[in-house]
Amino acid sequence: MSSEQSKCPGPASSPGDFQAGILRTLLFLGLALGMVLATGEPLQALTLRLDPNVPKILEMLSLQGRQDDVVFLGNSTVLDSVNPQVIKDDLGLSSYNLATGGQNLLESRLVLENYLEHNQAPRLVALGIYVNKAPWGCLLNPNVFLGLSPSSRREAKRAYEEYCGEPLPRSYSLFNRFKAYRFRNTIDSAIKFLIAGESRVPTFIQGHLAMDYSREVVLDGQHETRINQAALDAFLSLCRERRISVFLFEPPGSPGYSAMSQGREQVLDALEERVGRAPVLAFRSFSDQQRLDYPDNEWLSMNHLNARGARRFTHEQMVPAIQSLLPSSHPEKADRAGASRFRARRILRNPPE
Repeated sequence: MSSEQSKCPGPASSPGDFQAGILRTLLFLGLALGMVLATGEPLQALTLRLDPNVPKILEMLSLQGRQDDVVFLGNSTVLDSVNPQVIKDDLGLSSYNLATGGQNLLESRLVLENYLEHNQAPRLVALGIYVNKAPWGCLLNPNVFLGLSPSSRREAKRAYEEYCGEPLPRSYSLFNRFKAYRFRNTIDSAIKFLIAGESRVPTFIQGHLAMDYSREVVLDGQHETRINQAALDAFLSLCRERRISVFLFEPPGSPGYSAMSQGREQVLDALEERVGRAPVLAFRSFSDQQRLDYPDNEWLSMNHLNARGARRFTHEQMVPAIQSLLPSSHPEKADRAGASRFRARRILRNPPE
């Protein structure tokens, strides 16, 4: 008997078996989806408690009816370093810090557009440009993206493709709608909280992230310097259309970090060259100047100031710079802060004392 003849045919599949298989598959998918949905809410609650970025994003996207004199935009180096309450105390000017962790130039424009849609246009936009890193990112924070209006999300997709050279992945919009996926990184924040305790819980002051711990700064290696010029031009075009003056600045960096940046001078020269073109009033670098050689107990981490360092930086550096560009309701306070040292139209990288 041949081997083929010796084979016994298995039992034939019945329609009932097929339907049972489909049912088991649907049941498995339902359970998986239920677990995703069930874990999403606890992860979101934990994120709002511990994450230094998400609560800020939700707050700033919901702002309505504000009449700020100044708004600040940029990444976490701006988020940590500029305290609007100090500006209020020194100058009598209302301000809000719209910076978020990882915010790139495209995201800065989207955040500003959302702010202008619901609030009065500020007199001055202060845009912090993180020079010491390349490329300066094409990623969009999903909490920012999903918090925008439908029309703004469509514009974000168009701009992403223009500036990043590829369409925004469809999976990005789909997966991030599930909170379990969007807030998955909060587990890292929970571990840090268990290690460091309450000192890691974020405190916000008019959008400024004030953290009270500090640690020694350890510099990393060489890095290339570059900015997305097209995205910057689009941001400036928005401000020009809305007739909003712009102050470009480089946030403070840890001493010695800028020296490790390749191509830095060319980027700074290109930024300074924009001064005088509408709407740019001034550019100023606050990185690696001797008077910003702050001690370790004023640094949160590399290139990030803690609450104490932010108060000092805002009072000593940002207040005089803003006072040179905007009239103050408390000019005597600004004069004591040293505003007379700065030129109104062009702020040099190393102004005379």
